[in-house]
Amino acid sequence: MRIHGVSAKEGKGVCWARSLTQQLWQGEEFTLQIDSHMRFEPGWDEMLFSMWHDCNNKKAVLTCYPPGYTPPNDCDRRWIFGMGAKEFDEGGIFRAHGVPAFTPEEFPKTPIPGAFASANMLFGPSSIIHDIPYDPYLYFFGEEIMLAVRLWT
Repeated sequence: MRIHGVSAKEGKGVCWARSLTQQLWQGEEFTLQIDSHMRFEPGWDEMLFSMWHDCNNKKAVLTCYPPGYTPPNDCDRRWIFGMGAKEFDEGGIFRAHGVPAFTPEEFPKTPIPGAFASANMLFGPSSIIHDIPYDPYLYFFGEEIMLAVRLWT
């Protein structure tokens, strides 16, 4: 684990911070990007690797809006969230959001292709750090559509 500490006064937005974290890469084969409010469940790492291998694509990236939880242990497991189009905001930026897609009983056996990318949970080969480095000048809104378009192309 490597840490790049920054005073909150010096912060320039989430994309700037994620750009800094990409500079900490030291040759690891995979990368995992999450938000600070995430919760890990037992076996999460084996599950991600298994799902990634099920994609049968060396450039596959797993992404989702994970379900919410209330600390310390209350997880909302009623839905598996997909991502959907929300709106174009007043600045013309496309916005996506999490939408209930499957109940746990309906959950697909293997990952399914999607058109969007979630910045709060992104797992894949570390080549994405070089292929689509974060734009440190993008503050927050627009991050996920930028990811989706650049990951696709």
